[in-house]
Amino acid sequence: PTPAASITLVSVSATGNTTMVFHYFYGGTATVSVCQGGTCHPAGTVTVAPGSSSTVTFKTPLGILPTAILIGPAYVTAGSLTSGSVSVGA
Repeated sequence: PTPAASITLVSVSATGNTTMVFHYFYGGTATVSVCQGGTCHPAGTVTVAPGSSSTVTFKTPLGILPTAILIGPAYVTAGSLTSGSVSVGA
């Protein structure tokens, strides 16, 4: 059987782009959000190539701030999938 779909967050830049990897995704499009501090910010729809590993980069939505003492890391969601958290760069 095909492994379950999952997503991995590679990096987030508060003023630039977010890079993530879709694993065993069926391909097509996915609606993604970047979440931080309990709030998710919609980032729009991305096109995902089918396959075991597909890297996608998109503009980080407004409202995501660099990780600091009072501001935690960010994670991404795509449909029902949720990534692990990473620190946000400037």
